[in-house]
Amino acid sequence: MYSDNYVLKLFLGLIFLQILVKFLKKLFKESRPIKSNTYGLPSTKAATLVFIATYLILTNKLNSSTVVIIVTALLLPLFMKYYSKEHSLKQLFIGGLVGLLFGYFVVKNI
Repeated sequence: MYSDNYVLKLFLGLIFLQILVKFLKKLFKESRPIKSNTYGLPSTKAATLVFIATYLILTNKLNSSTVVIIVTALLLPLFMKYYSKEHSLKQLFIGGLVGLLFGYFVVKNI
């Protein structure tokens, strides 16, 4: 079973990721494609989903079909964000990149 450290790293990583994304949104102040009172860059959902996927993939011995399922499962809600015009592709890509890099950092350095 999973250790306390494994779970705490995931949980605290998610909390600090949310803080980082909020900071970046205030820094970049890029509007969403649809009218909104909130900024869209980077996408919080993309950052969160990619962070979780990165964490799970890097901390577990998963077979390739499981990795494909995880990646496919995270792409569907991101496509819906783009389709509903809540985010541009750039906002989703940058959010995903933030989640990927932060996930890698949490797994390798903390």
